Amino acid sequence: MTITFKYMPARGRCHEGAGVFTLFVAMLAALFGLPSEGRAFEPDTARAEYVSARIFAAGEEGLVVRGALEITPAPEWHTYWRSAGDSGMPPQIDWTRSDNVEGLTIRWPVPQRFEDFGLYTFGYDRAFVLPLEIRRSKNGPVVLDVDATIMVCNQICIPQKVELKLAIPEDFDPDPALVKAHERALEELPESGDLPGLKIETAVAGPEAFVVSVFAQHGVDEMDLFVEADDVALNQPPEITVETGDMRRALLRIPAPPDIDNLAEALRGHTVRLTLVNRGRAIEKRVEF
Repeated sequence: MTITFKYMPARGRCHEGAGVFTLFVAMLAALFGLPSEGRAFEPDTARAEYVSARIFAAGEEGLVVRGALEITPAPEWHTYWRSAGDSGMPPQIDWTRSDNVEGLTIRWPVPQRFEDFGLYTFGYDRAFVLPLEIRRSKNGPVVLDVDATIMVCNQICIPQKVELKLAIPEDFDPDPALVKAHERALEELPESGDLPGLKIETAVAGPEAFVVSVFAQHGVDEMDLFVEADDVALNQPPEITVETGDMRRALLRIPAPPDIDNLAEALRGHTVRLTLVNRGRAIEKRVEF
């Protein structure tokens, strides 16, 4: 490619150098696809044999950049939630090679429950989006460099590796379509704490079972409960007992695992994270024991 520059005398000498430099930078950005301040830029994508991934930025506020990681397993394959359940492996996301990134917070949409030969796992058999909160170390551009290992399963399980890199300028105009995609991803997250029509009222760990009392304005016939308790596996679906005379209230009971003699003692000092799902709505609550 040949580029011809034509010199045009400027009326004001004080602006001549700045104008030529700005033009030169703009032409370089256009030629080589470099992101520049105030300009939208493309997401990065990667593909492995049974999974594809996309990473993008959707806005910023101060030192925080709003972004997202979209993961799409191949048809008939599934991957895992942050807590995989009785088998499998959560996605492993390494961002330590990033530049000007102090921290990365990953948020997870509500998972599906899978059952296979009496084992229960949690994950996704469709495309899903993880909203990201990228915290800059200081003002300036960011390079988010992500190595992800994603386990996918379909009769057999195979780890997939993808590498993604996103160069984010200090000031940028997010693509409206990506802003919408990020907003939709936020709608898939569980609410933090109770809602008027969906509540976790109590949570009790007894010797033989974990029991939660709930309120659901529209009944409990489509309810599920995911319990994350570190190394204590409470992965079975809950046994639901509806309160006599009030279909909006119920007890959810998950039996202790066979290898736990006393569940109350095993959970002592633990923080348990509960995700309650009912009729397309979900809430999340942490309980100290």
